[in-house]
Amino acid sequence: MVQSLTEWLPKNGYDFINPQELAGKIKDYSLRMYTRANEVCQTKGMILGDTKFEFGLDADGRLTLIDEACTADSSRLWTSETVRE
Repeated sequence: MVQSLTEWLPKNGYDFINPQELAGKIKDYSLRMYTRANEVCQTKGMILGDTKFEFGLDADGRLTLIDEACTADSSRLWTSETVRE
């Protein structure tokens, strides 16, 4: 991801953003959102198998979640009863 951001950021006018820091933020936010979403799912008897997060940058370089997340269209969900440890 860092290599992709290293190439993409300056080509798109974001040469003021550190690619390693941005990759770290994306990873941190993704893991925190997934963990929280899975906790909520578990209270409903579900397990969040996976989901996708799509991020974008605004003109000032602020990282923003730009699409649906943790929905049936963007995730795999299972009932707790169907998953064995």
